[in-house]
Amino acid sequence: YSPHQFKSIYYARLDGQTKPAPHYLIDALFKKISYPNIEGFINLDRFGTLNNENVFLDISIIIINFSELQNEQNISYRLTCGQAVFSGSLNAQTAHNYTLQ
Repeated sequence: YSPHQFKSIYYARLDGQTKPAPHYLIDALFKKISYPNIEGFINLDRFGTLNNENVFLDISIIIINFSELQNEQNISYRLTCGQAVFSGSLNAQTAHNYTLQ
């Protein structure tokens, strides 16, 4: 059972080396703390051209918590786009949803 101790010092393998373990790691091992297994998926739904200038891209974003008995709150994601503009960012009523805050 972990954690393991030798001469009153707890050790852990970090970066391919055996080093004295940091306190937070020993605390987590004693308490058997685990973190949620959360995965995200992006699916391309539609892609096309509206006219000779504009291209549209519709995607779905799915976030799944695969952990048993563990719930994570306030999950967020960020989607960035280079050399393009999200159409909603041009609408004054929805532009606040597209800021990098």
